[in-house]
Amino acid sequence: VGKNFRDERVEHDLIGEVFAAAGREGAIGVSVNVPQSNLAAAAFYLSLGFQVLHSVPKYYGNGGTLEVFVKRLK
Repeated sequence: VGKNFRDERVEHDLIGEVFAAAGREGAIGVSVNVPQSNLAAAAFYLSLGFQVLHSVPKYYGNGGTLEVFVKRLK
């Protein structure tokens, strides 16, 4: 979510829709990929009960690490 919209908390509505859709589809969980350098995104997902499943070093062209966050729904 762009910085101009964070005060509106649209990220909470968006992830809520993801959880609802995943539940309707019978998914057992949700995963998201986050650059390790994106501390705001990591904090957001952790606050919602996501956990870091694993990291992929040097995933990005700049050498940055990708982190995979997961949350079980069932």
